[in-house]
Amino acid sequence: MQTQQNNLTPLLGIKQTNPDYQVENGTYCHDCENIHISQTGKINLKPAWQKIADGDFQYPYFSERHRLLIAVKDRKLVSNSFKDSKIETIFETISLKPLDYQGIQQITDFQKLKLFSQISEQDISEKPYYCDIPQGVLIALENGIYLYECCYHGSDIKPFTKHAPYEPFAFSDNTGSLNAGQYSVALSYIFGGGKETALSPIFPLTVSENGRITIEVPPDYQNNAEYIRLYMTEPNGGELRKVTDYPPVQRRIEISVNPTLGRIAEFRHKSPMISGKYLTVAHGRVYVVRDNRLIWSETMAYHLTDERHNWLSLPEEITFVVAVNGGLWIGQRTGVLFLSGVNPAEWQIRKTAALAPISDSATLADSGTLPSELTQGGACAVWLSSNGYNIGTAGGELITPQSAVLNSITGDTGNTVACGKRLYTAVQAALC
Repeated sequence: MQTQQNNLTPLLGIKQTNPDYQVENGTYCHDCENIHISQTGKINLKPAWQKIADGDFQYPYFSERHRLLIAVKDRKLVSNSFKDSKIETIFETISLKPLDYQGIQQITDFQKLKLFSQISEQDISEKPYYCDIPQGVLIALENGIYLYECCYHGSDIKPFTKHAPYEPFAFSDNTGSLNAGQYSVALSYIFGGGKETALSPIFPLTVSENGRITIEVPPDYQNNAEYIRLYMTEPNGGELRKVTDYPPVQRRIEISVNPTLGRIAEFRHKSPMISGKYLTVAHGRVYVVRDNRLIWSETMAYHLTDERHNWLSLPEEITFVVAVNGGLWIGQRTGVLFLSGVNPAEWQIRKTAALAPISDSATLADSGTLPSELTQGGACAVWLSSNGYNIGTAGGELITPQSAVLNSITGDTGNTVACGKRLYTAVQAALC
């Protein structure tokens, strides 16, 4: 058998679109495994992987902003904090029930990892999604969104959303000095460092002259309210306005004098923000995905949404979401959309010429990874398709720099990271 021999220098990289790999000015490879090819064509073996810990680690996320690594180890959520160049390892488990949380154990030896205490028999079976906010890291799990609150004296995980109070019960008598008329009252909770929940159902009642209103406060079954906020209307008025805040142990509120009312209630008809895939914070809102629906929060109230209006239904299942300065890049089963604009009310939906992306393979890349001429308007979305990496710029332009040399890349899901001037994607095929 005769073996064909080619001169490998200069080596120009990988090219799959042409079976004739030998060209006049150098050589293209059809496939390269364990080989690193520099921009000048120099060949080196890729650095070997190094094992850093035992155990089944999945779904890692590193927050450069908070110097925090989060992952799933043995189907439990764990974290590793790096602050002031001193490694402080913090491991904990959280239940998928929003109310169950138990403390944190600090461990200094990374090779002797232990879970502090198992507080739930339930495991994290679905992939978590993460994103940074100023207070810490948001984590979207199956049953809700959590906040990993970062500080220099430890960390804490807590539910990021909270249900509105149940409808209060109120009645009136003639032992006060209220003006006669029709009144309405409603409640909200203050929790999580000052966030306000949606408003409870409104309770209307009639008060006679020189009357008094007594409000029975429903119990907080989540037991994490910081204050109870009361709203009421003027006699025969229609706008609910703030009265004052009460301690969470208050079970009865009496109003015998017409109070000075404050600001209008903001969060009528709102609901706790829904958890889902591809958790993203951009343009003053939180975005998540449920199948083919894109759902977003209220502006600067990440913990609340309006289930009547704050969603967009697309024709196909969504496979990634990446926010850039000019809008959102949305992956679908057969292509990619660009939602131009930063306000959902002003979005212009544009279908691009991109091929079907590999699910979950998108990431955000800045000038540290991509050429500066591509990132002048801000960081770009990058995802993997059958024709190599696709770049979606901050202004909505699609660039396919590898489409002339790569094709037939397949996979069910992918996970892309940027490291230096390179992108790496681990592609997984579907298990039959």
